[in-house]
Amino acid sequence: MIRQVMPEFLSKEHVIILCDSWYTKKNLVSIIDEYPNLDLIGNARIDSVMYDFAPERTGRRGRPAKHGNGFALKQIYFFQGKIGDYYTGVRRVFTKIFGDREVLAYVTDTEKGNGTKRLFFSTIFSEDLKVFLYGGGTLIF
Repeated sequence: MIRQVMPEFLSKEHVIILCDSWYTKKNLVSIIDEYPNLDLIGNARIDSVMYDFAPERTGRRGRPAKHGNGFALKQIYFFQGKIGDYYTGVRRVFTKIFGDREVLAYVTDTEKGNGTKRLFFSTIFSEDLKVFLYGGGTLIF
């Protein structure tokens, strides 16, 4: 059903799908690669496993690693600042949901390290976002 609706998005300059963790799954994520003007920002399960970048090639025989060591959100803290009431952090990662595609993992926390955490994956990078003025407010896309 989603694929039937998507062709009308081709006439748009840029479309960003915002979704809850129930929708951030392979069947929706795979559509992102089919349309050059389509990106996704999705809430994810807090226990999602993320991977570092692949280590440098060692020169030894065998297939090189596709990604680095896996880590869970609860094992790392990479908070970089506070926006409003939330501590936030961002890191470039790989996840199995997005295959070989590098994504941004955004984390919010109500208290630095001890509060309620939320995890979001984004296929759009901050340097690719555009800022629009809309009705007196600012929308960041």
